[in-house]
Amino acid sequence: MNAFISGYWQLSHWKKQLDRKPRNIRPRSGPGCHPCTLAAGLVFISALLALPCLQADSMSLARVADPVIISGQELEPVLGSEIRKIRVFAFDRGKRRVIPFQVDERDSAGNWVWDRVIGRPDTTFAEDPGNAPPQMMVQPHVHSRDDEDPSGSERFDANDMLVFLARDMGDRHAEIAADLPGDTVVEIEAVDPVDGARGWAYLVSFSGDPPAFLSVRYMQHFQKQRRIQTPIYDFTYSDTCVACLDDLRINGFATVDRINLKGKVDVQLGPLKDTIEFDEEDIHGYIEGIIEGPVRIIKRNVLHLDMYLMVRTPDTVCEHFYYPDYAKVPLCLPIRFPVTKASVLLLTKLDESTIRRTLIGELDGSVTRHGNIMDNCSPVHQLPVEWIVFDTEHGSVVSTLELPRTIAAHADARPCLCERGDGTAEVGISTGSEPVAGFVVTSSRGCPAGAHVLHGTYLISTSPYKQGDEVAAYNLSHEPLTFKVRQPAKNNN
Repeated sequence: MNAFISGYWQLSHWKKQLDRKPRNIRPRSGPGCHPCTLAAGLVFISALLALPCLQADSMSLARVADPVIISGQELEPVLGSEIRKIRVFAFDRGKRRVIPFQVDERDSAGNWVWDRVIGRPDTTFAEDPGNAPPQMMVQPHVHSRDDEDPSGSERFDANDMLVFLARDMGDRHAEIAADLPGDTVVEIEAVDPVDGARGWAYLVSFSGDPPAFLSVRYMQHFQKQRRIQTPIYDFTYSDTCVACLDDLRINGFATVDRINLKGKVDVQLGPLKDTIEFDEEDIHGYIEGIIEGPVRIIKRNVLHLDMYLMVRTPDTVCEHFYYPDYAKVPLCLPIRFPVTKASVLLLTKLDESTIRRTLIGELDGSVTRHGNIMDNCSPVHQLPVEWIVFDTEHGSVVSTLELPRTIAAHADARPCLCERGDGTAEVGISTGSEPVAGFVVTSSRGCPAGAHVLHGTYLISTSPYKQGDEVAAYNLSHEPLTFKVRQPAKNNN
């Protein structure tokens, strides 16, 4: 991880100099300014001007997990550039460095352009391929080339996405012409809406050969092992249950064996009504495609729920987003014919050999605890969402779950802790004999029909939980970084 550069100590030093009152001040003998005083003042001003970077132009962002995601539409000066000739730079006290980035392409219809097209049923269908209609095998929109690009070239289009990490940004740099010799330069400023901290990066396109591409990859995807790995965590996605994650490890140490999924749906077919319980083994589908960038990985699943006989829900598209320090994992609430009401539990087994304690933060600011560590862990801030922490000796996972606005008035999402495996009274689903914790999502009558996809945010750290981690997880979704884009003067000719 790149070290952050801060100018706070410089300003503090000079502020002390400015605030310090001189001793033995004598009244002047006459009007004017003493030559010694003038000389000292000039030296002081020269020293200020010689500082490499004042606070106003210094990297001060402290949100190391956040990505910077900007659409091509906001980067108009570089539209049409060859993607292979684009680089992103940052400066630390005037020293230039290339930073990892990726361009996630979309076609003219807004569909992702996949690095790896799967487009086939997952192994869930191996025993019963009849569950996979032919039209599910390869959809017309699934491809690995942007139809907006000329043959043999990949171009940066208005609907493509530039992605890099906020922690890789640096100071603002003035000497653009001398230090960024590319043909087109765009300055990107990221601002933390919480505290006003800022950072800068420079997107540069070249007509000739650009500097060498940085070989650093934060993200790795191993398709044969179905494993995704970052510098701090890795996990496998199931080869039999496409809705599950298996074997989450932090720094190589086992943390969560599996995130289980349980639920029940109320269905109605004419005058016939029934309630059906299900788990992850009843959710079938396939992986449509994967984007394997150095900064993030996107995986799209197409899923449906098999209920009974030939009755199943329509296909639902669920997209997973994985970053070096966190993940956004989808959870589907299927309110589509013949389903009239649904409850879904997203659960983690509380194995005390790995998870030392579990904390659940409530809307009223209270914290429910489970485990063998019962120290005071009252949250720093009372958040408008509930949150869960799985704390281990080798790291922690902080998770939040939010409802889409389209169903916020007709559904409820809240954390649950079942210490005796007796389920939750509100939804009446058995959670087994072992203690579990997670989120329960329940729709109410009148919930709009549709495939409602919720995203859970999982912030992963190599350190045990500390107060404020829940705020960092909350800010990822609710207080995202804002951006300012400008083209330096040298490119305005």
